[in-house]
Amino acid sequence: MAATKDAIVVCLDVGPGMSEATPSGTDLDLGVKVLNMIVQQRLFSQSKDEVALVLLGTNGTDNALANDGAGYEHISTVRSLAPCDWKFLQYLEDKIVPGDTGADLVDGLVVALDILARETQGKKCNRRVLLVSNAGSPCSEDQLDTIVQGFGQLDCQLQIVGPDLDQDDDDDQPPPNVGKKRPEQVAGEAVLTRVLQQANGESVSFQNAIEVLSFFKKRQTKQTSTFRGCIEIGPDVKINAWSYLRVKSVKPASFKSLSAVSQASAQPGTMKVINDRSYHLNDEDETEVDKADLAKGYRFGKTIVPMLKIDEQSMKFTTTKSLKVLGFTAARNVKMQNRLGDSVTVVVPAPGDQHAAIAFSALVHAMAETDKMAVVRYVARANSAPKIGVCFAHIKPLYECLIFAAMPFMEDVRQFTFASLAKDVSGEQSAAVDALIGSMDLCSQRDEDGDAYEALQSKHMLNPVLQHMFQCVQRRALAPD
Repeated sequence: MAATKDAIVVCLDVGPGMSEATPSGTDLDLGVKVLNMIVQQRLFSQSKDEVALVLLGTNGTDNALANDGAGYEHISTVRSLAPCDWKFLQYLEDKIVPGDTGADLVDGLVVALDILARETQGKKCNRRVLLVSNAGSPCSEDQLDTIVQGFGQLDCQLQIVGPDLDQDDDDDQPPPNVGKKRPEQVAGEAVLTRVLQQANGESVSFQNAIEVLSFFKKRQTKQTSTFRGCIEIGPDVKINAWSYLRVKSVKPASFKSLSAVSQASAQPGTMKVINDRSYHLNDEDETEVDKADLAKGYRFGKTIVPMLKIDEQSMKFTTTKSLKVLGFTAARNVKMQNRLGDSVTVVVPAPGDQHAAIAFSALVHAMAETDKMAVVRYVARANSAPKIGVCFAHIKPLYECLIFAAMPFMEDVRQFTFASLAKDVSGEQSAAVDALIGSMDLCSQRDEDGDAYEALQSKHMLNPVLQHMFQCVQRRALAPD
């Protein structure tokens, strides 16, 4: 199973080359802004990613390799690998100061690899080194082969924010500010480009990084199966299969209750509030009732029918975990408006079961070729409510699966009657509506090269409600006054 946690060592260049003024501020300001956004992303998503910070170009020297007398001067490790917290964010806001002497960027990469090697030994994680620099500091070429080998041995990814080193040489348009680069920057970019190419890394400019990080993203979800069992087709055919949630509605994080009195005090502490609930009769004395003496009731007309715990247990609908095919129907019989629920589930053959994979593939291709859907009864776990739904084939070059969508029971369908539409529509009105619909066709949009593409794909759109909430919380946290 792939690791879901990242271990990231950020190398921030604070040397003199990053402090030169530009119309948009200094490159150091842009670099700190990028790091701020990275940390905020992980704070809001409650990510378990661990981030370390190494400053390149500090007036002093403080790193493990320099302590061994091997050079690596003006490089300081100010934070070891740890999950992001508000102290880290405040450090970026208040404690980053420009240095007077540039540090070797290649040496900084060596220090970062050393941190990853020491602090992630035996851990299952994705290793990354993020270098934030405009390539204006010195870049030696002595250890390039060793560095590339180190990235390969640690299975570590290199990312550089600052110069756009991935620009096409065949591009007719020269990169911005190409004539304003200092000789040190041109030489530094050449060295970093070699490292990127050999280590299969990637680079992005400050502005592009800020645009991407301006949107908050939810924490990566661990791939966990929701069902492990058999697809049952009749009494004799059973195919081992697993299911996973493919689409699930994400709700905004709930706010916690805190004590305003504690917040205003000199020592606020955790400000945690403990709720204490009591039950009382609706009488003159408001007689308190012990929780053990309470019973649930079901309103039946004007009468409340009491239900004891033993009654609740007997009322539960008993089911067993299963995915049973009740039959097959033409895809045209399954109306889009009848799909139900806030999630979509994918069904795949059980990993490592070759016989199940062959049978599953035959089923998927047969359904696709005949344009059929399977009507199924789905119970994800024992004693959970059964769902009626359809499974339809989904075939891609790299994988095949069935997609389950819940369908309504009779009680779930709402029957409404609406007035008929006007029939005296003129040809001019009909043509105007046709033109309106045609102009809003999202599948016929054109990019800069004139190629057609589909606009506003939901898998690439962020929820504006979540984005607005994150931005408000960010503003309130960073500027409480």
